[in-house]
Amino acid sequence: MRICLLANAASVHTQRWAEHFAEHGHDVHVVSVRDARIRGVKVHAVRIRRGVDSISPPAMLLSYTKMLLHIERIVKNINPDILHAHYVTTNGLIGAFAGFHPYIVSTWGSDIFDPPSTSFIFRKIIKFALSKADAITATSKILTKGTQRLAPQGKYVQTIPFGVDLAKFKPAMKSHSDKITIGCAKTLMKLYGVEYLIKAFASLHKKFPQTNLLIVGGGPLHNCLKKLADSLSIGDSVDFVGPVSHDQMPLYLAKMHIFVVPSLSEAWGRAAAEASAVELPVVASAVGGLPEVIIDGVTGFLVRPRDHQVIAQKLICLIENPALRSSMGTMGRKFVMDNYDWNANASLMEKLYYSLLAR
Repeated sequence: MRICLLANAASVHTQRWAEHFAEHGHDVHVVSVRDARIRGVKVHAVRIRRGVDSISPPAMLLSYTKMLLHIERIVKNINPDILHAHYVTTNGLIGAFAGFHPYIVSTWGSDIFDPPSTSFIFRKIIKFALSKADAITATSKILTKGTQRLAPQGKYVQTIPFGVDLAKFKPAMKSHSDKITIGCAKTLMKLYGVEYLIKAFASLHKKFPQTNLLIVGGGPLHNCLKKLADSLSIGDSVDFVGPVSHDQMPLYLAKMHIFVVPSLSEAWGRAAAEASAVELPVVASAVGGLPEVIIDGVTGFLVRPRDHQVIAQKLICLIENPALRSSMGTMGRKFVMDNYDWNANASLMEKLYYSLLAR
């Protein structure tokens, strides 16, 4: 099968989908405005004119029209069996104008829930892009509901999560050190609430000085969060690792004893699912798709967003109860194995492809 993905080639999600289908013998092409190398996949990079946002509206419209026509020509030259757009407000719109079928659109979360996607004009764009799709998928149940509200009446939205590679994300032997490492792996943006984790850690660190905080990820708030840690007198116990590749993530999860997702919004919760897969108990905000990934009181704790005091209470509970940490970790991996096995989730997408071709 020849598959063409309209997607961000630099995204780990795009890379995982593309590599999976390439490894299963399919001819995979990715058309992207960002260039990146993907194993076994042909990436067609489309350059956007620099400074396009600062030019006049007519010139901007002309520039985007040329880009759309260029992408349409690329798709026609590829002549795929399946055209699949990931992220509806950008690639979904491009795919809709390409007029190629069978055509699939997958929503990712921020394209449905986050501003400016909630504005009138963007809702019109989303509805138009979804109306042209032969099939629609979303990464979580809550995102499926949000997408379904914008899809044409009668069009079914299928839930297909990104899933977790259980061979890569597996339990690791912990060191026998007395130190407890609390970890987080998120982009350092306001949306992901890392400041509340730092405040929570500051309050529990007084009682448990043998703890340290490991923050994996880069972003615009890096310096601000580092200053916050210093101002709370915990700078020496907080390690800002910076961005790491997805392949390296299991190495950092292996250093942690407890994982925290203090997000203010999440379409699904890949980081939480990967932490559960390596048998870490997870403390997460009860927002978006996170309650689909974490079973409160069984695989971790769900807490109110922005409430650093409750985060601290749950972390203290886990620090004081090694047996609870162990049982939550064990149940977490079992839950991910039963619901978010990457191979099973990818097979659902492959079955969708074949069902469209069979029509």
